[in-house]
Formats: sequence, C-alpha cells, structure tokens
Amino acid sequence: MAWVARIKNRLTGLSRILGTMGILLYMSVVVLTLLSNSPLRDRLLGPMYKFVAALGLAQNYAVFAPHVPMDNTTLTAVVTFKDGTTAVWMFPRMERLGLIERAQKERYRKWWHDNLFLAHNSMLYPDAARFVARQFIDPSNPPELVSLQSHSQPITPPPEEMAFHRKTAKPQHKPIYVYRVTPEDLR
Repeated sequence: MAWVARIKNRLTGLSRILGTMGILLYMSVVVLTLLSNSPLRDRLLGPMYKFVAALGLAQNYAVFAPHVPMDNTTLTAVVTFKDGTTAVWMFPRMERLGLIERAQKERYRKWWHDNLFLAHNSMLYPDAARFVARQFIDPSNPPELVSLQSHSQPITPPPEEMAFHRKTAKPQHKPIYVYRVTPEDLR
C-alpha cells in the first residue's frame, strides 16, 4: 500500500502545478484583455481568443477609446401602416429615463445608439426593424414598412479645442434602412 501513497503524493504535486498554471494562464488572459488594442496584444491573445470568448472573458473596456464621440446620435423609426398612416417610434433615450429604468436599459442603449447605426453592423437592421414593427401590432391596421433613421447633432468641443475645429458640422438626418414587414414578422 506504500505505492498508493507515493502515487497520491505525485498526483497531489501534479495537481498543484496544474492548478498554479491554470491560475497564471487565467490572470494572463485577463491582463491581456484589459490592455488597449495593439498589434502585440492581438498577436498574444489571437491563438486563444476563441476560447476566451467562449468563456465570456472577452471584454472591451474602452468606453470612449480609441475614438471620442464627436456627435450625439439618436435613432428613430418611422412605421407606415396598411392604411397609409405613420407613427414615429423612438429608441429609448437614457437622459429621459429615471435612474432605475436607465440602469435596466443601459445595455439596449449601447446596442441601439452605439452599435446599430454603424454601417459594418448592417446585418442587424432587419432584426431592429422587426422589433420596432412588433411594437405596433394591430390586426386591423398592421405595419407595412419600417424606416430606421439616424439623427446626429455635433458635440461642441470645449473652447480650448475650438482652434482645431475650423467649422462646426450641421445636424444630420439620414435614413439608414427601410424594411417591408411580412405577416410572419408580427408573430
């Protein structure tokens, strides 16, 4: 039975080494994901990124980085109904919500206002349009078209930065996407 004790001691030592290596690997991944984007970070994190993302460890803590927003952008949707009438639906605006409701809907603001209107996220437009159409379900007068629209107002820079901004941009309104609603979308 002495051989069982020897194997147990070796496994205990091996499990401690593997445990320590696991903790060090985890801490390294966390530190790498917290670093700002750079070619070195991408090279080090690249081989294990799928694993990191699958575990939910991939984070982007760059709230305003690398680009500070230069516009205050809001989204609306114009819904056209079967009888030709229209309605405007506004994506919730955080500054118009109470503290508790704002905390509950902050993730949606990030999705709607920070990500949805970006051109490289255009694959999300049909889903957003269907979501808006479902807000107006009325069997007697169903929605037929949803037009997603972006409204942006330039943020005025502080006075000490005005020298770098020769002219101020004008507010912009632009349609992003028009979606024809099908009966299946309203289910």
